[in-house]
Amino acid sequence: MNGPSQRQYNVQIFAVVRVEVANVLATSSREAIDNTLQQTDIGSQVGGNAEYAGELSHFVVDLVGDTEFRQSDSFTSQDQPLLANLARLLNWAEQGRDPLQLERILNDARAAVADSI
Repeated sequence: MNGPSQRQYNVQIFAVVRVEVANVLATSSREAIDNTLQQTDIGSQVGGNAEYAGELSHFVVDLVGDTEFRQSDSFTSQDQPLLANLARLLNWAEQGRDPLQLERILNDARAAVADSI
């Protein structure tokens, strides 16, 4: 019995890069972010003063020869903080259900949501 035959794929890795925008004038950190997003073409920054931040966001996998991209797949990286916390919650639900562990998970989730934009 033969297994599935191998095919060629093109894999796109969406890696997080750090782009520093210096000397942004603002009255708060959140305003500085807003101002930066309005004033910066992030795409033009990649390769200039950008560097890989060591975090993967997601992946798109295209089957070679599928010019209509009908067989493409998209996957989200478990490295993302919210997904990592969700994985901890699922692990908690499937195992001992320690109330102190749940409180830590919830506190981490609250902090992630509070710090999001």
